[in-house]
Amino acid sequence: MGVDAGRRLQRRLLALGLTPGTRLWLVSNVGGPAIVAVRTTRLALGREVARRVWVVPEEDGR
Repeated sequence: MGVDAGRRLQRRLLALGLTPGTRLWLVSNVGGPAIVAVRTTRLALGREVARRVWVVPEEDGR
């Protein structure tokens, strides 16, 4: 997982637990914000923010 964003947004996402190498799961991506599960919490990411987060799918789909 990584982020393509300015320093301010990068710092905000880091503070929320979205750090490089962290596993996350897409819970919902239907209208409105994208809901992702990170560690023990769920986050709502606005569309523009979600577009800046990039992920690499795991090989076995876990």
